Amino acid sequence: MPVTRRLVAAIAATLAFLVLVPPTAHAEPVGVFTTFAEVRGSSAPSSIALGPDGAMWFTQKAEGDIGRITTDGTVTEYPILTSGSAAWDIAAGPDGAMWFTIYSAGRIGRITMDGVVTEFAIPTPGSSPVAITAGPDGAMWFTQSAGNKIGRITVDGVFTEFPLPGAGSVPQEIVAGTDGALWFTQYVGNSIGRITTSGQITEFPLPTPDAHPFGIAVAPDEAIWFTERVANKIGRIDAAGKITEYRVPSRDVGPLGIAVARDGNVWFTQRTGDSIGRFSPAGTFSNFELPGDAGVPSGIAVGSDGALWFALNGSGKIGRITRAGS
Repeated sequence: MPVTRRLVAAIAATLAFLVLVPPTAHAEPVGVFTTFAEVRGSSAPSSIALGPDGAMWFTQKAEGDIGRITTDGTVTEYPILTSGSAAWDIAAGPDGAMWFTIYSAGRIGRITMDGVVTEFAIPTPGSSPVAITAGPDGAMWFTQSAGNKIGRITVDGVFTEFPLPGAGSVPQEIVAGTDGALWFTQYVGNSIGRITTSGQITEFPLPTPDAHPFGIAVAPDEAIWFTERVANKIGRIDAAGKITEYRVPSRDVGPLGIAVARDGNVWFTQRTGDSIGRFSPAGTFSNFELPGDAGVPSGIAVGSDGALWFALNGSGKIGRITRAGS
């Protein structure tokens, strides 16, 4: 049975300032932060995604649980079946359930809205699945960082695996594009990959060497945005494969997770900067510093309330940021 607890009321209040990067500095309403406390501070929430029920679902790497948080702050936790393993990424499936990767166990998990968990062993041993997303073909697609493959699993648990062209590419995040294909980052391969539902793979090398792309998201204008963790940049690739890079003004913040809001603004977590960044379509960077006790931000996603929800890996909390007046 799931253990449900009412979260302690919001513990991080409104920030009174917004740090804007020159030369575009100007007064602007502040983002409003709220953080929701976890009872177990060592849970290490990693990935977060919007569920079909309007709640946010998240993985807890340290505790091996799947968490659910409503917009009013109520958390429910469900243990996964593989004891001692880490749930890594999570995404909504076409079948009304949430699907997640179990990195250390080499499994794909599925959890229904009432908490029933099923797990499927990936055919390739030691594949280390990282990210997962729903594809346009009604199946779930995922990356295998150690297996160096892109995987596909049907809602009935049937696997197909597609080897990547380059050895040791270490694929990370994956997203369904508006073109009917799947797009993914290759952390060591230093490129953006594209795979069709029939398994045809195309790779687009990044202009910056050793950029280490990680997070990836699709925008309303059909472009794909991604983070470059080591290069400290945000990248954009269009359907034709043209790549544009934007350097994050804050130094060495390690951009990681990324999401595109309804208004087209690109939001990203800054792993070593303990802050949330925003890049507007007009080309302006903004930096939102997290409260001192918030912890290290990881995954980020848009919620049913239009706010940005993110996992705070270091403190065991879930965070939310809204714009003043939104």
